[in-house]
Amino acid sequence: MGGDPAAGFGWAAGVDRIALLRERLGLSVSAKSPAASHSIFVFVKYLKPGASDKDEHRDNGQAAAAESSPSAAAANTPRDQAATDAGMNDRIQSMALQLVSALRRAGFVVDHEPLGSITAQMSRQRARSATTSLFVGPNEVNTGTVVLRNSSRQTLTVSVQASSAGSASEYSVKELRAILLQNGCKPQVGPASIDAVDHILA
Repeated sequence: MGGDPAAGFGWAAGVDRIALLRERLGLSVSAKSPAASHSIFVFVKYLKPGASDKDEHRDNGQAAAAESSPSAAAANTPRDQAATDAGMNDRIQSMALQLVSALRRAGFVVDHEPLGSITAQMSRQRARSATTSLFVGPNEVNTGTVVLRNSSRQTLTVSVQASSAGSASEYSVKELRAILLQNGCKPQVGPASIDAVDHILA
């Protein structure tokens, strides 16, 4: 293409290959899929860089400690705070990606586009007609939970902490899966089909 070398990566798959794969798995190849009525959108609520300790999304204990210790508050410079916020945002994104991966492995249709504000993410969610929302932010990272909002706009807080310290993943979607099923969100692909995809694409 010309020009200076630039770092990057890419991925592509032909439409025909995807259609054949869906047909082999017994899935619809129609552009109008019923999966949208059961899809999940995972939102991320990032901290704003340099936000104060009294920010509504910050852990209350951290704010109280800063207020009770003037020296600690003074040592918490804007640069230090920005680094702390960036570290928390990395944890938020890591948690969201682990949950997205686990839910997809469980057969659910999951969308996740973390760029931008919650408002921007909601616009993309509406465009995809996703009926169930999951929210991951600082509070969820600190408590090992996720906030679920169903199609009736009811809000639930669900634990996603792994049951054992030796678990391969930091999070478990066992309880979340059960609640998603109770709220009418159905898996579109079974575990056997997911294993078949891995085999076909290997």
